[in-house]
Amino acid sequence: MRLELCRIKGHRFFAPLGNVQSRYTSHRVRMWGRCATKVFFDSRVWLILEPILLLIVFGLLARQLVVFSGVEAGAADAALLQSPPDWGALALMEGQSQGIKWGLLLAAAWFLARVRGYRLTRPINGDGPLLAVWQLPLFGLAIAVPLVLFAILPRWYHFHIEPLGEAPPIWNLIYGADWTIEFWLFMAVGSFALIPVVEELFFRGYFLGNLNRRFSAVWAVTLSALVFALVHLQYVSADFFALYNLVAVFLVGIVYAWSVYFTRSLLPAITGHAFGNLPQPLEWAPYEVGLLLPAVAILVWLVPRVRTMPAERKLNGG
Repeated sequence: MRLELCRIKGHRFFAPLGNVQSRYTSHRVRMWGRCATKVFFDSRVWLILEPILLLIVFGLLARQLVVFSGVEAGAADAALLQSPPDWGALALMEGQSQGIKWGLLLAAAWFLARVRGYRLTRPINGDGPLLAVWQLPLFGLAIAVPLVLFAILPRWYHFHIEPLGEAPPIWNLIYGADWTIEFWLFMAVGSFALIPVVEELFFRGYFLGNLNRRFSAVWAVTLSALVFALVHLQYVSADFFALYNLVAVFLVGIVYAWSVYFTRSLLPAITGHAFGNLPQPLEWAPYEVGLLLPAVAILVWLVPRVRTMPAERKLNGG
């Protein structure tokens, strides 16, 4: 008799393979099948593919559901083509679209995280945040400053000195528009208020929590940042400036995933993400270099305050 060994949470199941006459054969084969299925859905390959498939499936589904919610096909493009764009209508449509898409995604992510034994708001095992709650947003702002400068200074050069390459069309609309109340409402829904929360819950909550189960901290941080960058399709291009911005998004993913390991909280990543997405006049960019000094001071103050933990626990997620 040839035996196949399958382990699930410390249990071993032996399933006979081949022509073995036994009344327990069919039962054991079914047991092995269930075991193999569980092992596959907890494998490294599947833990990487699962969030990508969720993004694709629920993204497509949300497009169809938005039509049923009363938004006509092509309405967003028509609102963008107006001069000036109808930011109020765009805010409403963006809110419906993002609400349906991320509502479905986070519901699925919450369920899968609970099945695997962790929470979206605490993907890395531990006793809770390693800084006081009021210190976590400060930490997030401090780590966001160099990331914002890395992204905004070339953008300032592109629009005010000399074009560096292709820029997403929405940038031309944003920096060429009057920043009215309707504009800020649209940006709140599509950029700096809603998006940082839902994206961090998904990528640094659910996805990083998945990877933390089967990968080292270095690989979990890198893979989550890579997928986070690639889903920003507006930067996936052979153009130099687009690739530069893709690298910037990848670095954002690296730093914010690291912050989750370091502080055991999503709050710094959410705060930093919101600050990075906040619209700001490009004329301010050269002067924002001055923010580096207070950012460094905050980090020098807060990093030693992180509760001391054995290095092995910090790397392995608790």
